[in-house]
Amino acid sequence: MDNPSPPRHVAIILDGNGRWAQRKGLPRLAGHRAGVRALQKVFNFIRQSGVHYLSLFGFSTENWQRPIGEVQGLMRIFANAARRKAKEILDARARFHWIGSAAGLPGILVQRLRQLEEKTKLEDDFHLVLAINYGGRDEVIRAARKMAENTPPNNSSHWTWENFSKYLDTHDIPDVDLVIRTSGEQRLSNFMLMQMAYAEIFFTPTLWPDFTGEIFQQALDFYASREQRRGALPIFGET
Repeated sequence: MDNPSPPRHVAIILDGNGRWAQRKGLPRLAGHRAGVRALQKVFNFIRQSGVHYLSLFGFSTENWQRPIGEVQGLMRIFANAARRKAKEILDARARFHWIGSAAGLPGILVQRLRQLEEKTKLEDDFHLVLAINYGGRDEVIRAARKMAENTPPNNSSHWTWENFSKYLDTHDIPDVDLVIRTSGEQRLSNFMLMQMAYAEIFFTPTLWPDFTGEIFQQALDFYASREQRRGALPIFGET
């Protein structure tokens, strides 16, 4: 079998921060801080692997149900990371994208996320997509409302996937090729549901703070072993 190209777009569901902390007798927020450090450790490895887009599930629309102290702590972690990591993202010639809704988020966090998007908008070597206050179903509802507002009445022919996808948060981002979920859980948790229609899914029992470049390589090897059919004949491999 010929060596396939690496996935263009990898999405990671960063799971297990809280359990990692609890196993060490630490508060849950310590696990979330460790999760930021884990991303630091593997970011360059991922960027140099041939992957062009990396999407990270940081905070879902369902995560508001967590204890208020944990939610407030997460918001501070995100706001601080957006400020402290801006130079690293710029130095990596990466473009930053934020997907999700601003509703309910602290103003300073929204401001820093949008500033980072603006500062990096001309970069194209690598794309880092961060989902904060994001849910796949919420995204679909928001997109449908926008499309309805911009579609003439009784024009059913306009309602195609190609037109609808222009209203999604990911309108300028390609579909996901490979999904990685850490911590042993085996579900998508409402993350990028429309964009994962044909994605391969790799589950690892490793908690996110313990994630390494070696595990990421295992996911790439898994992807390489799969036949990319997308409803047709294999894109590579034996026919």
